Amino acid sequence: MNYLLILFSLITSFSGLAQIPGWNQSQPITILEHTGNLITNYQIKLTIDTQTPISNGEMLATGDDIRFSTACNGGNNLNYWIESGMNTTTTQIWVKIDSIPANGGKTIYLNYGNASATSISAIPGTFFGPHSSTDSVSNGNPGGVGDSQRGFRFYPNEDILVTDFGKREPTGSTRYITLFDNATQAIIHQTQVSGPAAQYSYQNISSPIWLTQGTQYLLEMFQSSTDGYYFGTSTQIGEHLTYIDMRYCNGCDQNTFPLNYLNSIHYGVPDFWYFTKTNITPAPTYELGHFQTSMADQSFICLNDSTIIPLTVLGGQAPFSIQWAGAEINNDTILQPIASPSDTMEYHVSITDACGFNRVDSITFNVGALPTANLQASATILCNGEWSELTVDTMYSAIWDDNSTADSLIVSPTVTTTYHVQTTNNIGCHSYDSIQILFHNPIYLTRVIDKCFGESYQIGTHTYVLNGTYIDTLAGVSNCDSIITTVITFQGEIDSQIQQIGLTLVADIGADGYQWVNCQGNTPISGATNSYYEATQNGSYAVISTVGSCSRQSACIAITTVGLEELDEIDNLSLFPNPTTGNLTIQSSSSQELKIIDVIGNIVRKESVDAGISKQIDISSLGTGSYYLQSRTKVIRFVIQ
Repeated sequence: MNYLLILFSLITSFSGLAQIPGWNQSQPITILEHTGNLITNYQIKLTIDTQTPISNGEMLATGDDIRFSTACNGGNNLNYWIESGMNTTTTQIWVKIDSIPANGGKTIYLNYGNASATSISAIPGTFFGPHSSTDSVSNGNPGGVGDSQRGFRFYPNEDILVTDFGKREPTGSTRYITLFDNATQAIIHQTQVSGPAAQYSYQNISSPIWLTQGTQYLLEMFQSSTDGYYFGTSTQIGEHLTYIDMRYCNGCDQNTFPLNYLNSIHYGVPDFWYFTKTNITPAPTYELGHFQTSMADQSFICLNDSTIIPLTVLGGQAPFSIQWAGAEINNDTILQPIASPSDTMEYHVSITDACGFNRVDSITFNVGALPTANLQASATILCNGEWSELTVDTMYSAIWDDNSTADSLIVSPTVTTTYHVQTTNNIGCHSYDSIQILFHNPIYLTRVIDKCFGESYQIGTHTYVLNGTYIDTLAGVSNCDSIITTVITFQGEIDSQIQQIGLTLVADIGADGYQWVNCQGNTPISGATNSYYEATQNGSYAVISTVGSCSRQSACIAITTVGLEELDEIDNLSLFPNPTTGNLTIQSSSSQELKIIDVIGNIVRKESVDAGISKQIDISSLGTGSYYLQSRTKVIRFVIQ
């Protein structure tokens, strides 16, 4: 905490601020709380230099003008008692503080400088009481032995302040009441108390006496030769005291320390009044002067972190005016702003309270670098049952997803998983890193493959040319084996032979489709998709026969007779209806013998026709299907339904 408090010492009063009307001087005193709890009605003992202001003519020598308040203008006056030492540098004054905030401070003000003031210093109101030491014991029988001491031994359970000595006795005489120290047998105080018989009477002692917690004392009442006293079985005593025994002596005087004792009895009823105070451990402390600030000189923060600046104001009078100086701060006019320094930085604050007092303070944030985890994996792609080792730089401490803290982590995921690690360097800064481990399952696949005659099928390192079911194990990119089952069917060989009948080329029957091509350039002939092709010009021709997805091209056949006269005379041949249910009418431009051929090339029937004469034939006996009517120069395909 680096600060400068702008204030006046208690030797010099401050001016220019509101004070109690009629009082000229005022001094701040700040009370500090240390237990972490709100404290109320606490009596604090102040040591004040009253000699200086008295010698300066600012304070009455009697201290009658002393007042304490919780505001600099004199508001909310506090009870107090001047115990001793006026016009000294160590005047003892007790002040009852209404409240002190937990771990905080409370500033009160000592006011003086009024020549006409009268004293209000008082034990009542400042302390709690009065309390009776015997709690007004009234039972017992009168009796007596002259020239004797009768009283009791006790110890306080806490420090108490005795203000009056008292008595109760049956003869109404004046008695000596004496307080002894049990350990030294010395008289602490002795006072004569007068009063009527059979009632309590009290005499104020000139200087109140503090009795110490745990210390044993004797309180005695002296009887002369004609005096009596009460006696009875009672151990009744004040709530802040502990009774030990009854002490007495016979044939003695008021100064004799009694050595005889009886238990559980009172002989004579001496008494005293006492006051108590609030006891706190650790006790509040005070400083002469105005409010304080509580903040460390330096603090540490990691890069990219933010933090609340831990400034606390102890004491003073609200409202406060606050001004921070420093970069990367979210609000420079509040008590505890958030700082996010990117490098080592010093922040300064100036605080002024409602009484005009000012304090400046500062804090330096040292910014620490983050660790670099350098997260690595021995394998980033895994198959079932495999594992990978994740590692970070061994100069850092690590915390993994499973809260383990080793330098490495063995993982064996069953699904693709992202793993995280927090690393911490030797200055306590954290960083985070992650890595994804891909999980691949092996592939189990069945495929059905159709291939053409003469082809082959390759999978992995194997090549297959025969029908069958084959199982292959393939290694994938992730090293996970894939099990492939392949059902392969090779189609039979396609019969691609063609024969020439005159100008007609006929392919083998049974293919799913046909495409005739001109071998000159191997170009398809438009519309030539029947099982036969009638050439209209000389050239070289072939057919592509298709069965399923397989095709095969025939050898080329050359046609060179288109346009020859003898062939032109017989090129007209027709039949109808097509398709037919069994009856067929044939017409030919020349007389000739015709053949009917089935799809596999067998001649199933022959018919002779005359030129220009239609001929009807019944072919229902051939059965349904495709057939060909073949002349010397032509082939016509027809269908029997």
